[in-house]
Amino acid sequence: IISLGFLVIHTSSMIIAFNGYGERKKSDLIFVPVVHLIAAVMTLINLAPGG
Repeated sequence: IISLGFLVIHTSSMIIAFNGYGERKKSDLIFVPVVHLIAAVMTLINLAPGG
C-alpha cells in the first residue's frame, strides 16, 4: 500500500511540475518539492521504535 501511495504521489507530482513549468506557476513549482519532502519524512516514521 505504501508503494502504491508513492506511485500516486510521484506520478501526480510530475504532472503538476510539468504543468507548472509550462505555465510558469510558482505555486506549482513550490508545491511539488514540499510534497516530496513530506512523503520522505513520513518514511522516517518506519525507522522509529514502535512506529
